[in-house]
Amino acid sequence: MSKVREGQVASLQSVSKVQYQWDGDQLVGQVQYYADGTPAREVQWVYEPGSFRPLAQVERKGDDTRLHYVVTDLAGTARELCSETGEVHWRGEQGLWNGHREDRLPVGLKRYLGDAANEEVYCELRYQGQIYDAETGLYYNRHRYYDADSGQYISPDPIGLAGGLRPQGYVHNPLEWCDPFGLSLISPKTILFSQDSIAGSFSDGGSINELVHRLKNNPSYINEVEPIRKVRMRDLPTNVQERLMSQGAHKDSVFSLDNRRLYAAKEAGISKMPSRWATSEELAEINLNRRFSTETGGKGITVRKVCG
Repeated sequence: MSKVREGQVASLQSVSKVQYQWDGDQLVGQVQYYADGTPAREVQWVYEPGSFRPLAQVERKGDDTRLHYVVTDLAGTARELCSETGEVHWRGEQGLWNGHREDRLPVGLKRYLGDAANEEVYCELRYQGQIYDAETGLYYNRHRYYDADSGQYISPDPIGLAGGLRPQGYVHNPLEWCDPFGLSLISPKTILFSQDSIAGSFSDGGSINELVHRLKNNPSYINEVEPIRKVRMRDLPTNVQERLMSQGAHKDSVFSLDNRRLYAAKEAGISKMPSRWATSEELAEINLNRRFSTETGGKGITVRKVCG
């Protein structure tokens, strides 16, 4: 994804294009380009494994490469950039109902915010999953834009009625909670399992029990867990629908395609968790008749024990 400045006469030392780099749903870097096409500033972000909490920012301008460690608050919002020697080179503070305030190293020449040639160290990351867009003053939040001045999104939640009573609202407490995807949270109790049993570990080697334990000790960590993919009963093949309804499921039921994360949230007593609707492309790649192995209409699931 990239953005290009139009409608202005750009000098050779002005940034005219910004290209963003994504790893799935996670923003991992950006490259700013001068009007002549040469890179002005390259930034890479390193995150805590399995979350959207930033750990470090690596910035390159020409032959100069600088590493800064990111200090975050309780909600995982970037608050400071510290050098390898511990010096604070940037400090930011996100107001609850207004814009973002920041302190940068003073430099001899400044023009406007997007001119990378005249800026010192700074960080565009805001609440987890958000990046500041200088042209609009909004924060891009993957599925929609967040307006810091009003403390809400500028468009309704794309998940529809499941987004809650205030579809344009952010999380109820930004000091402890976050919304990396721009999607409102849903109750795990309202989502059914699609399988009868699950493995006790994730593909990255982490165990379900470890996640349950972490969520019990820190419920807000659920905001850093990848959203579960949901699918409506009516979007399933007819034979699968008939089988599920014969087991007691309702025609308006919603099922999870990521049963391990859903199980962990339910076991930990999490009241709200991130989710998104599975895309038609994702559903086309899954053998839904085989995936929906539940025999209880999705009400229960067991964790398979590892033998040996």
